[in-house]
Amino acid sequence: MIQDGIDYQHNNNDNHVNNNITSSHKSSQNGDHHERIDCDNNDNDIDHNNNSNEIYELPLTITTSPPSNKKLLCIAFVSFQTFAIVQLTVSIFAGSEAMFGDSIAMMVDALTYLFNLCAERQKEFYAIQLQEQQQQQEKRNKQQYESESEFESESDPSSSSSPTKPYSSSSLNINNIMVLKHRKYTYQLELIPPLLSVTALLVVTVIVLKESIHILILDSTRDVSLQADPNINIMMIFSFLNLLLDVVNVGCFASAKHAMGYKTNTDIININMCTNTNGNDNGNGNDNSNGNGNGNVKSFGTRPEDNDNDNDNGDDDNDNDTSNLNMCSAYTHVFADTLRSFAVIFAALLAKFTDIVTSEIADACAAVVVSILIVLSLIPLVGGMIRTFNALIDVDRLLKSKESQENNENDEDQVELLRLL
Repeated sequence: MIQDGIDYQHNNNDNHVNNNITSSHKSSQNGDHHERIDCDNNDNDIDHNNNSNEIYELPLTITTSPPSNKKLLCIAFVSFQTFAIVQLTVSIFAGSEAMFGDSIAMMVDALTYLFNLCAERQKEFYAIQLQEQQQQQEKRNKQQYESESEFESESDPSSSSSPTKPYSSSSLNINNIMVLKHRKYTYQLELIPPLLSVTALLVVTVIVLKESIHILILDSTRDVSLQADPNINIMMIFSFLNLLLDVVNVGCFASAKHAMGYKTNTDIININMCTNTNGNDNGNGNDNSNGNGNGNVKSFGTRPEDNDNDNDNGDDDNDNDTSNLNMCSAYTHVFADTLRSFAVIFAALLAKFTDIVTSEIADACAAVVVSILIVLSLIPLVGGMIRTFNALIDVDRLLKSKESQENNENDEDQVELLRLL
């Protein structure tokens, strides 16, 4: 009997150990299964973010550290302004209309870089302010959630359920308003400096073009001895130096990712600040359109249950890059100056080594070509300004809608409070 009891207890212990091992193995398998599901969900989120067209795109990894927008613009401003002052002084002594027009255009370029630099600094400063406001709003939402949870537990102690949505519709709407204000301010900063630079550059181009055409008309009817004689050697020397300066600046832009006006690392910082607007992590990585038939503007801070309702609004294309109009403007000016340098060099070589044209005619022709190249180089920039202006109108319309909704909710809360009193 004693031996049978020992055997029975031993078998029970073995079974208990086996059951523990089996349950542990199953738990491990379940844990692995959940990990695989989470990995699959993360992969799906990554694929969705890569395939969706959104104003804000959160970068997944940053493996390199390209120069910031501010550094690029600072280098371009200092180099262009210094060279433009020297070349303007020399062009007066050389009597070159092409060099004079190119110097004025370079000064306008330098002024554009300065405006763009100030705009980029303001964008970064405002993004930091937005992040601080979001953190404060996050803290208030958390306190409100804890207060509501405590109130429900006191009013109904038997209830074990707690609020699953820590963020009310009002708090999410406030979050949306903050982000939309940031987006509106960013669009304004990306629109005003290029608009000023385009206007100034067009005025200078028209003046130089008018003077050059006037010279060509006069030279067609007067003797060669009556024509001016610009210093071709000085034109060639400064044009080569200008071309070298352009190559240096293009190299600086090329050292940054998406140098032709697309995101660099400063933009990534701002996008991180602006994308992190949801107080709750919805886990699906989906951003929604605003629900107002506006496909270009996204509604931020939306709740998970709103995703299915808003997916049909707006059409997305496959463009994942968000262009920075300030950097696009800066690169456009650098590229246009490079083309102008080639035009002046070609005209100087033509006048120096051939007898086809005189030096004044070559200089005037170079000025005309430079003016045409300036106008052509502004076409993509003007197109980007038009798109930015349309996006600004859309954001402003959505912002007014959100603010009106917030005011209506506040009025309803006040009416409800008065009714309770």
